[in-house]
Amino acid sequence: MCFQKVVRPGDRKNILAYLQEAHEVSVTRACKAIGLPKSVLYYHSVKDDSEVVQKLQELAELKPTRGFPYYFSRIRNEGKIWNHKRVKRVYDLLALNKRKRRRRLPQRPLEALQQPTGMNYNGVWILCMTPWPMAAKSGS
Repeated sequence: MCFQKVVRPGDRKNILAYLQEAHEVSVTRACKAIGLPKSVLYYHSVKDDSEVVQKLQELAELKPTRGFPYYFSRIRNEGKIWNHKRVKRVYDLLALNKRKRRRRLPQRPLEALQQPTGMNYNGVWILCMTPWPMAAKSGS
C-alpha cells in the first residue's frame, strides 16, 4: 500500500498504528517505513493556554460580533505579547470563528399605500423653479 504525504501528526499516528496491527511490525520499523521520527509517537504537548482562553472568552462576551483581528489588537493594546498564531489557534479551538447570527426583524404584512385626501389636495404638485436674487447683487 502506498501512502501519500500526510499533513497532520494525528493522521501519521493513525497510519503508524495501522502498520503495527496489519503488518505486525515494530514501532521502529513502522516509523522508518513512513519516514517519521519515533519521538513524534511519544511527544505530549505541555502548552498552557488557560490565560489566552480566559482573555478571548472575556472579549467575546463583551463584543460577540467582532472577529479575531479586533480581539488580537485589544490583547496587544493591553500589553500582552502573545504570538498571533497562538491566539488564532486558541480562537479556532474555542469555535469563536463561527459567525454569530443576528436576529431578523419580524416581517410586516404588505399593505397598499394610502393616497392623501382632503380639501387641499387637487392632484397637482408644483415645484417652484423661480431663481432667488443673490445677496451679492443686492449691494449689501
